[in-house]
Amino acid sequence: GGRGGRGGRGGRGGRGGRGGRGGGRGRGGSAQEGQKTGSWVRNRAGYSLRRKSSSSSSGNKKAGAGSTRTKRPPRWEREGDALYQGAGGSIDGAGGEEWNDGRVIRTIREAREVLSPVMIRDADDESEGEGEDETTLEKGEEEKPAASKSNDGAKEANNNPPAAGDLDPDVELPPPHVSWGPLPVGPVLSPLLSSAYPSGPTPVQIAAFSSISRPPKGTQKGTSKNAVIAAPTGSGKTLAYLVPLLCGSKGKGVPGQCVIVTPTVELARQIGRECDKLWTPTGSKDGDEGKSAVHVVIASGGPTKRRKQDGDDHDYDEEEEAREQSDLSLLAAARGAPILAGTARSLRYLLNAAETYVFPDGMAVLQDLRSNLRAVVLDEADRLLRTEGAAREAAERRTMSSSSSLAVDDEDDAVPPKKRRGGGARRSKTTQTELPLSALPTPGGTGALHSIQLICASATVGRTLRRQLQTLLDAPSTEKAASLITAANSRDDARLGKDALARKSALVPDTIEHCVKLLPPMSRRVEMSEEGAQRSADELRRTLEEHSHPPREGESALVFTSGKMAGAEKMREELRDVHGWVGVRSLEEYDASAAGTSFGATAHADDDAASAGITDEEEGEDNTDESWKTATVYVVPEKLGRGLDLPSLSHVILQSVPSSAAGYAHLSGRTGRAGNEGKCVVLARPREAAKLRRVAEGLGIRFGEIGGHGGEDEDDEEEVEER
Repeated sequence: GGRGGRGGRGGRGGRGGRGGRGGGRGRGGSAQEGQKTGSWVRNRAGYSLRRKSSSSSSGNKKAGAGSTRTKRPPRWEREGDALYQGAGGSIDGAGGEEWNDGRVIRTIREAREVLSPVMIRDADDESEGEGEDETTLEKGEEEKPAASKSNDGAKEANNNPPAAGDLDPDVELPPPHVSWGPLPVGPVLSPLLSSAYPSGPTPVQIAAFSSISRPPKGTQKGTSKNAVIAAPTGSGKTLAYLVPLLCGSKGKGVPGQCVIVTPTVELARQIGRECDKLWTPTGSKDGDEGKSAVHVVIASGGPTKRRKQDGDDHDYDEEEEAREQSDLSLLAAARGAPILAGTARSLRYLLNAAETYVFPDGMAVLQDLRSNLRAVVLDEADRLLRTEGAAREAAERRTMSSSSSLAVDDEDDAVPPKKRRGGGARRSKTTQTELPLSALPTPGGTGALHSIQLICASATVGRTLRRQLQTLLDAPSTEKAASLITAANSRDDARLGKDALARKSALVPDTIEHCVKLLPPMSRRVEMSEEGAQRSADELRRTLEEHSHPPREGESALVFTSGKMAGAEKMREELRDVHGWVGVRSLEEYDASAAGTSFGATAHADDDAASAGITDEEEGEDNTDESWKTATVYVVPEKLGRGLDLPSLSHVILQSVPSSAAGYAHLSGRTGRAGNEGKCVVLARPREAAKLRRVAEGLGIRFGEIGGHGGEDEDDEEEVEER
C-alpha cells in the first residue's frame, strides 16, 4: 500500500495515500492518486503519509484566514460577468456584428431574421398553429410571473415602509420621531427623510444601513467593514450608502469625513443635491443657497510643477499665473467641506495641488483627510475600475487555457501554473481610480485603505469586480475584502431563485417597455460626417413623431448619442435649429435649472417657442408632432448615462446599440424607476442586429418593433446595391 501511494505523488486524488498510512495494510491506490491528500515520506517504519496543513495553503489558522472553506457565491453573481461579454452563446464573432455563419447583416430583412427569437410576436403570428415556438412561449409565460412578482414586490416595498420583521423579528421598531421606517436615523434626519421620501426605505437601503453605519470591528469570521451594494437600477443605491454615512458622521462641522468618486461630474452634482435634502447647506437663507456639505471638485489638466519663490528669476507667463490662481481657488473652495465628490481625475488634481501649494489651504485639506477621513465611496464601481475590460480579458484567458490544456497529450508533462499570493484578479494596468486612492491621506497613512471603509455601489456586480476589490485591498478572499449587500432578505427577490430567465430579467425593471426601430444601413464613414449627423437627427425625429407618443405634461425624454460630446452637441443643434424642437436641453442646462439659475436655452425656451410660431393653444393640443416639438428632451452622450436620475423621465432613446448587456441595463434603467412605467427605444442599423440579440438574451428581455412591416425593405436593398 505504501509503495502504491508513493507512485501517486505526481498524480491527482488522495485515496491511495490512505492505504499506505497503516504501514502496508489495505489495498494500495493507483499511480494517479495520492497527491491531493499529501506527500509520502520514507522513515523507519517504511512509508508514511505527511498530510498538507490547511494553514499552509490558506493562510494562518489562528488569524482565521483559511481554516474554513470559502462560501460559494450566488448564481446571479457568478453570472454577472457574462453581462460584460460582447458575444453570446449562440452567436459567434468577436467583432460583435457577425452572424453565426460569419456574414455581416446588411439589410433590414436579414436583421429581422436574426432578431426574431427575441422579438415580441404579433397576435396573428402567435395563433398560427401549435409548434415548438409556441411551446417556448408558454414556458416564457409561465416563467414571467416569477420575474414580475419580484418587481411587484420591489415596487410595493418602495411605496410602503417595510415592517420590522423584514429586518429581524426580535428587533423592535424605533420611535417614529427618530426613525425612517424601521431605520433608526435619529431626530435630525427623521423628519427630513420622511418629508422627502414618504414611501419609506427600499429593501436594499434597509440591508445596507446597519452594515455601513455600524461596521464590524476586528477580524471577525466572514465579516468585513467594506461593502459592495448590488441592486437593480432605480432601487435607491445612493441613499443606501448616503443615509448610514450621515447617521454615523461627526456632523457638518467636521471636514474631510468622506470622499465619493464618480465616473462623471454630473453624477457628483446629483449626489450633492440628494445630500442637500438631508444636510441643509450652511448659511442658507431666503434667496441664498448657502454652502453645500458636498463639495464637487471640478478640475482638469494638472497643477504647475513648481511654485514661484522670492528671488526666483524664472519668468512666469500669464497662463502659469492663471493656473496657479485656479489651483489656489480650488483648494480654498474644498477646504472645510465634510464630503468631497468628483471624478477620479479631478480628485487626483486636488491632491496634487494640495501638495504643490501647501500653505495655507493645501495643508489644511491634507490634514483634514488625514485626521477625519472615514469612508471612500466608489459609485458605479464597475465603471470606475473598468470591470468590463477585466471580465473580457479573464474570459479570453480561460478560453486560451482550456484550448492549451486540450493540446497536452501526456498529463505528466503538464506543469501546474504558479499560484499568486492572496488570490484575486490578475493585476492589469492601473486605472485612473486607483491613482488617487493610492495617494489619499488616511488616518493609517497615505494610501492605507485598510484604515477606512470602502463602499462600492453598482447595478452590475460579478465575480470580476469582487476579485478586483480583493486585489485592491490585498485581502485573502473576496468575502474578507468586502461584504455583499443586496435585497436578498426580501422574500420576493427573483435573483435568489433557480429560474435563469427570472434572474436575468430582474436586473432591468419590468415596468420598462423595450422597442427597436430598424434603420436603413449607413456606412461608418457617412456616420462620422456632417451628412450622417443630419440623417441621424432626421431619423430620430421621424421615429419619435410618427411611432411614439410624446411625454405627458411634466415628463421628459432622454436621448443617448453614440460617440463624444461633439456628437451630442451636433444632435441638439439639428433638433433645435433645423427641426424646431424648442425643448431640447443638455445636462448643464438641467443642473442650472436645478440650482435655480439660467443657462443657455433653458432661459429662452419660451422665446424659442414664440419664434417657432407655436401658440399656447397649439402647445396644449394633443398633437404628436407639435407635442414632441415642445417636450423636454435631454440629449447627452452615452458615456454620461451612468447613475443619472432625471425627474419624471418617461422615454429613453438610444441612438445605437450598447456594447454589452450591462451597458444596456444601465442606460435603459434611467426610466421605469421606483415602480414607474417607462419606454426604451433603440435605433439600430442592420449590422447591429447580432449585438442587439446578445443584449436581449443576456438580460432575458424581448423587443417590440416600431415602424416595421413598411416599404423599407425595397429602399434598403436599393441603397445597398447602389453603395
